[in-house]
Amino acid sequence: NFMATLSAEEIYNRLLTWANDFDKELSKKMEDQKDYFIRIFEIERKDCDRVRKDFSTLSSIWNEISYFFDFNYTLENFKNDMPNLDIVEAQKIVKEYIENYDTLMQNHTDWFNKIKAMAEKYGYCINNKEFNPEIHKGKVADFVAIFRYLITGRKNSPDLFSVMKVLGKDESIRRLSIIE
Repeated sequence: NFMATLSAEEIYNRLLTWANDFDKELSKKMEDQKDYFIRIFEIERKDCDRVRKDFSTLSSIWNEISYFFDFNYTLENFKNDMPNLDIVEAQKIVKEYIENYDTLMQNHTDWFNKIKAMAEKYGYCINNKEFNPEIHKGKVADFVAIFRYLITGRKNSPDLFSVMKVLGKDESIRRLSIIE
């Protein structure tokens, strides 16, 4: 809870102090890419109603954010993480997303509304209370999981729209394209 009260700059400074003592490689990376680290730490911390609580200790932060730097997720990883997903359909979904990337990534509210529209188009339920496994392929969260795994390699992450904004268009599309 304490870490959740800190600003992105405060987290950066505390982590850098820790890294100088315990992880020289991380310390160097932080000094070389300060602005990028600050942008990562601002996700769900700046201009947001809910504050992320995934940082519990300084020593655990790198594990939580490493996918922003070292990303070796593969199509095989994706298939293992989402074994019940029709890969051909997922390829269509991702292709449509990439083709509309600039339109989709304008702002968070529009992005989520467009994601819900895409999910509904592909047979996912956009209202959890109406979910019926006999009718729907899954819920919106299941649909977003396609993108979350491809972008982060993880089941859980901070706000995906914000993560993609920090990564930038080229890197986001590169990661999404592993499914092709």
